[in-house]
Amino acid sequence: MKTIRFKSLIMAAVLTVAGLAAIPVKSLADEPVSTYGTEKYQRDNALIRDEIATVNMQKERISQLKAKCKKDKAAGREEAVIIDQRDLAKMKADLSRSQAYLAADKKNLVRDHRLAIRNSRDEIKKDQANLDKYKAKLNKDIALGNEAAIAADANKIAYYQSELKNDRAQVDREKNHLDADLTAINKELKKSPAKRQPVTTPSESETAYARTNGKLYK
Repeated sequence: MKTIRFKSLIMAAVLTVAGLAAIPVKSLADEPVSTYGTEKYQRDNALIRDEIATVNMQKERISQLKAKCKKDKAAGREEAVIIDQRDLAKMKADLSRSQAYLAADKKNLVRDHRLAIRNSRDEIKKDQANLDKYKAKLNKDIALGNEAAIAADANKIAYYQSELKNDRAQVDREKNHLDADLTAINKELKKSPAKRQPVTTPSESETAYARTNGKLYK
């Protein structure tokens, strides 16, 4: 009778472990494709979106000023050309600074993702070590006929199997999030600045030129 009970306990332990192993991990399709706007990376992504908008605006202004400088040069407005070139140099410096901020925040975002991936991989190592430990203990307790320990071992094995699957899925999610964020950033950077209607307000160089009546004063 005791032998039958012991065999039943072993079978129950095996079925428990097999049953937990068969539980599907939440599909990646159920998770957001990108972390853009989610709480964890909200600050980094918000800064990056603002900086991309600033970079694109500055590129557009530089393009417009280059066109104006060319027009002033063709018209023989030497003083206006000098002011245009000065303004252009300033705008290029502003653009370089904005691009540096953008690069730094993009690097921070990548670092955040990679840290999360590394943390999940560390958890995977711990889960695997515990899983191996309790599998070995289960085999030992079966050999010793320790019924109480067998049931406890089976529960531990099932728990660490589940944790292992969850942590592996988390690594995949973080990788997908990182790829999606970088794709979104690069897509925004490649967008051509929207064409604006001609502005009737005189530009900085035009105003300065008018104030000096065609003469450049330092």
